[in-house]
Parts: sequence; structure tokens; C-alpha cells
Amino acid sequence: MRDGKVKLAWIDYIPTDIHLIASAAAIGGLITAIVAIFAEGMENQADPLVQKYMYYGVLALVALIWALFIEFMTSFIRACKSEKRLYKNTLIYFFIKYVIVKPIAFFIRKFKEFVSYNPDNFKMPIKRGAVLYFIVNAVLFVIAVIGAAADFAPLSALMALLLVAFNIASAVYVIRYVIALDKIIYAAKTKTAPMVDYNKLPQSLKILVNSLQYTRQELNEAVNKAVRDEHMRTELITNVSHDLKTPLTSIINYVDLLKTCDIQDETAKEYIDILDEKGSRLKRLIEDLIEASKITSGVITLNPVNLSLSELGAQAVYERQSEFAENGLELVFKGDRGNVTAFADGNKTFRVIENLLSNARKYSAKGSRVYCDVYETQNYSIFEIKNISAAPLDITPQELKERFVRGDKSRNNEGNGLGLSIADNLCKAQNGHLNITIDGDLFKAQVMLPKAKQLN
Repeated sequence: MRDGKVKLAWIDYIPTDIHLIASAAAIGGLITAIVAIFAEGMENQADPLVQKYMYYGVLALVALIWALFIEFMTSFIRACKSEKRLYKNTLIYFFIKYVIVKPIAFFIRKFKEFVSYNPDNFKMPIKRGAVLYFIVNAVLFVIAVIGAAADFAPLSALMALLLVAFNIASAVYVIRYVIALDKIIYAAKTKTAPMVDYNKLPQSLKILVNSLQYTRQELNEAVNKAVRDEHMRTELITNVSHDLKTPLTSIINYVDLLKTCDIQDETAKEYIDILDEKGSRLKRLIEDLIEASKITSGVITLNPVNLSLSELGAQAVYERQSEFAENGLELVFKGDRGNVTAFADGNKTFRVIENLLSNARKYSAKGSRVYCDVYETQNYSIFEIKNISAAPLDITPQELKERFVRGDKSRNNEGNGLGLSIADNLCKAQNGHLNITIDGDLFKAQVMLPKAKQLN
């Protein structure tokens, strides 16, 4: 014993069954020798010297037999008490393992590789499986026919039975495969976990289930990350905007006070006007930031009512006529042909129209016309505005509706990239949407709102 473990001797590594046979053969041979000595002694009873040597010879042989027996039993006991299993130290075990089991396991493994699913080549295992199916059917059928021709009914009946069993098993496998595949497809469609026993699935369906789980996990993580990032951005914009708004209000108030002072220096007056303009622009930016963050986070109050979209559009257009004229633009309103109503919040809708008009005033080509119209379709009441862009519109409509994205990428204009984003979110909040179309330099925006509700 060493550290609580049985220490094996060199003889213990001889296969137990070989050790047993060798010991038994040796003991059997010694017993045969003893029997022969006794027989010889019976013939030489008169010679005392011979009898004396025969007596000592028998004792030696018996001692040797006992030693062989004790040696085998101690080796057997050590093998039983050791960590090495007794059955593994037999020649029969080696023969079964290395001559029968391992070759069969190797064949089965290669067979599985031959017919198993390969993601890189899906057609190959299907072709191999089909070829194997027809080969097995052909072999069983041929053997059954040979048995019948040779009047060997048991062989023919056995092959026929195997043929039927093989086809039934193949049909059951295909049906189970199709049912499992249908459940996985349904789970993918409904974005739920597939109701299948994963351990019983073939390799191809296991890979499909794993991909669905991985995709669903990725999607959940992406959604959670997007929500966290959006909340962080919203909180940052809101907090920073409020922190900026307080000192900015003071700056604007002091600028207003400076404008009332008797200042004779023209350069100073010019500086005050610049401060007033930049302060007002910064104030609009902060207000837009706060409103954008409120809309994105859902902190917005809506009071939808039946309103005249025609009158709302006309009011916004007429209030901006002078601004467009100062910028060398002609604002044309064509929505006074009838009264178009919508179910929406008046203030929020007016803000959407103002944002679109402001966008057109900033980015329209000088000397061009901007057309506004109000009409209705089967499902929506629509305010539409069309203008010709001064700069090439090498951007998609979806990108234009994102925050801080501007059509004028050179940033030579006064826009902050929030107008269309705010308009789009305000439309969505009212169960409508903002539809933008770009055709060359033609920009068209449609405010699509629900039609007015019929009052009982």
C-alpha cells in the first residue's frame, strides 16, 4: 500500500486470463508429475533410496504448486483492490475492444460523417442519404428474391420483414424531421422558443435552433442596449439643455437691456445685433433639444380634437409669407379649395407645419417657388409642401428624419438638424407619419394625419 493505494507488481500487468491459464497449466503439469512419481513409486517399493527421493520430490512439487496458487491469488487480489478494473486486464477485453468494438465504432463514426449534416454543403448529406436508402432497399430486396428462388423461406421472410421495417423507420424519421422543422419555423415566425426536444433533434435542426437562440439573444441585447443608450442620450440632452437655458435667458435679457441703452458707437450696435441673433438662435436650438428629448422619451401631452387642417395650414403659410419674400422665395398655398379636417392636436400640428416651412425657407434655391397644399385621401388628411433644394440632396429620406442630420452637409445654413426629426416624431405621436420624397433636387414632405372622427 502507498498513500492508501494498492501498488501493483510487474506480474500483475500480465492479462489476468493469461495469468490464470498459465498458472493452471503449471499447476496441472505439477500435479501430473506428482501422479507420475506415485506411479513410479508403486513399481519401486522395494528400493528405500528411490522412495526417499520420491518423497522429497513430491514435497517440492506440492510446495511449488502452493507457491503458484498463492502467487496467482495475491496477484488477483491486488488487481481487484487496485484502481485498475479487473475486467480491463484480460486478453478477452483487449480482443473485444480493439478487434471488435473499436473497428465497429470507427465504421459507425465514418458512416455518421458520411450522412451527417454539413452546413457548408447541405445537398451532399441529402444525396448520400438518398443513395444509401435505395442501396439498402435494393440489397434487402435482392436477398429476399434469392431466398425465395432457392426455396429458403426463412431467409426470404426475414429480408421482407427487414425491408418493411427499414422503410417504416425511414418514413417515421422523415415525418419527425418535418414536424420538428415546422415547429422551429413557427417559433422563428412568432419569435418564441421552439417546442421541441433539443437532445433528440438531428444535427441540422440543432444548428438551426442554436442560431435562433443566438439571434434572439442578440436581438434582445441590441434592443436593451439601444433603449439604454436612448435614455442616456435623452437624459443628457435634457439636463444639459436645462443647464444652458438659465444662463442663456440672462444673456438674452441683458442684450435686450443693451439695445435700450443710448449707444452711439455703430460697431457696438452691430455687435449687440449679432449677440441678439446668435442668442435667439441658441435659444431655439435648446428649445428644440428639450422638445426632441421629451418626444423621444414619451413625455408629451396630446389633446387631439377635430380641427380644420386647411385653416391651420393657411394660418402658418400666411404668417411666413414675408420671411420667404425676404429670402427671395415665393410661397404658394393651394389648400384653400375646400375644408380638410383631421383628428389631431392643434398646437403640435402647427409646430410640425412650422418646422417644414422653416426647413423650406432655409434650404430652397433662391428665386424658386415653394408650394403648399392640403388635401385628403381615403385614410389620411394631408398637408404637403414641395420645394427645390439649393444644394444637391445626396441623402435618403430616412436619414433626413434622424436627429442632427441636415441636407446641407456643408453647414453653411442656420439649421440644427432637429426640425424634420421633431416633425416626424410629432406625427407618429398622433398616429400619423411624415412621408418624405426626394426626386433629384425636388423635396416633398407630406404630413399625414388621421381624418376627423364622425361625431354621433
